[in-house]
Amino acid sequence: MIEPQSLQDLTVQFAESFSNKDAAAIGKLMQEDFSLYDPSLKWISGKQAVLAILEQQFRETENVSYQVVRLYQAQNTTIMEFVITLDSAKFVGVDFIEWNEGKMSMLRCYYNPPDKSADK
Repeated sequence: MIEPQSLQDLTVQFAESFSNKDAAAIGKLMQEDFSLYDPSLKWISGKQAVLAILEQQFRETENVSYQVVRLYQAQNTTIMEFVITLDSAKFVGVDFIEWNEGKMSMLRCYYNPPDKSADK
């Protein structure tokens, strides 16, 4: 019998898929009624709507890195401190991912605005 992956393993898989700009792999981790909260986009509902935004972001961004700094789990929620680099913009923040039967049902993302002084 194959053991189901832990929610922490699935969370790391999400981060690795993001770094690889692999929207299809991320989609496999989402429920159809997935919801995303992003400070700049507010709430986006539905797996297909979220994947369309990710695919566009991946097309427009040459270099993507999603580094997991710390990872915690409380019941069906994983909490991940991260550093994301999108080309020259660096974001430091926290993702709260709600899981239901091994699929992401909701992701709430909170991050700092990118540091513009690094470009000077």
